[in-house]
Amino acid sequence: MSVVALEDGLWAALAFTTKTFNQELIDSMLGFVSGVMIVASFWSLPSPALDMEEGKGLLDKGDYF
Repeated sequence: MSVVALEDGLWAALAFTTKTFNQELIDSMLGFVSGVMIVASFWSLPSPALDMEEGKGLLDKGDYF
């Protein structure tokens, strides 16, 4: 079993066993996760497309927008 699966299980157990959460903690976790999702969306969508296009010369003309 991987370390990530164990960590996920521990966090899930904490979420199910805790009755109340500090609102500041929830806000900070939500901000962190939203930043992670923005970075993940960039690295999984536009970056590979730009890498695949690199040798085709489409970006050299400047008409890519």
